[in-house]
Amino acid sequence: MAHVSIIIPCYNHGHFLKETLKSVAPLIQDGTANAIIVNDGSDDATTMQTLAELEKAGWHIVHQENRGLAEARNTGIRLAQTPLILPLDSDNLILPDFVRQAIEWLSRSADTDIVYSDCIVFSDTERHHTVGPFDACRLINDNYIDACAVFRKTVWDELGGYDKNLPGMGHEDWDFWIRALMAKKQFHYLPVAGFRYRLRDDSMLRTVTRKKGEENRQYIYAKHHEALFHSIYRNYVPASENYKAKYIQLQQYLRENRLVSLIKILLNRPFY
Repeated sequence: MAHVSIIIPCYNHGHFLKETLKSVAPLIQDGTANAIIVNDGSDDATTMQTLAELEKAGWHIVHQENRGLAEARNTGIRLAQTPLILPLDSDNLILPDFVRQAIEWLSRSADTDIVYSDCIVFSDTERHHTVGPFDACRLINDNYIDACAVFRKTVWDELGGYDKNLPGMGHEDWDFWIRALMAKKQFHYLPVAGFRYRLRDDSMLRTVTRKKGEENRQYIYAKHHEALFHSIYRNYVPASENYKAKYIQLQQYLRENRLVSLIKILLNRPFY
């Protein structure tokens, strides 16, 4: 039985999909993974033809009306029968060794819930993007862990899936990781390239406007409010000089985002 289900939402990216599946194929062939492709209401002729060909070839494809990225991922994960999940965008390429290493780590470490990695960003050129070890304060401030990570399906079950109500697409994974953090789920960083991120002119990395990004940020912060920050310094920062340094660091992150009211909440709370 496969260890991990690779969930691939697809909306009008059929011209990339076969290359993406080629990167997944070694994991399927050796029994490590299966793949669930979710057609999220594509209306592009090339995509529909590609999906038909893939379906005929035996790939597991689920069709639904367009509901957005969060719900496309939720649909695929809901159908998954494996203990582990790996979301993969339909234009990106997985690097199989990372998946195998992540599975091995999760099998040995019962306390770990989520394993993430570096990536290779490519277009006309390519570069290795180093993500770095887990930092709760950094996660609060920055969407720095990509959705392409291996996590236990029980995490998704407990969190109730990805939030479909974000003002704009592009931060579903950030909200998911913050909620995982609040639920005391444990992250582990593997310092290897786990996938290849295709940087296109219409990539979310480029098309999420400052205004839309700020709307998403405020939506996420408003959902959790002081409980989120309370959770950070209570559960992730030891009561020591290092604790104080992290506390100062968190204040700095918040100031940079002009969240003065939340800083005041923090400043009025006792140290733990």
